[in-house]
Amino acid sequence: MNVSDAALQLTLKAMEMNFGSDVADHTGDLAYQKKVADQFMKLALSFYEEAYDFLKKKEANQAMA
Repeated sequence: MNVSDAALQLTLKAMEMNFGSDVADHTGDLAYQKKVADQFMKLALSFYEEAYDFLKKKEANQAMA
């Protein structure tokens, strides 16, 4: 698994943990679901960037060792 794939997997797990039950509680409320989707995308992008940077640094450190 490359760094990008690993970062994506971490991101998906974090999103599932943060939003899974909350969205299910508001089934049919499209305005609420849109708001959550917007927040989800912002958080997912931020988390992915941080995970990618962290894993890239880890990979570089392992290459230097």
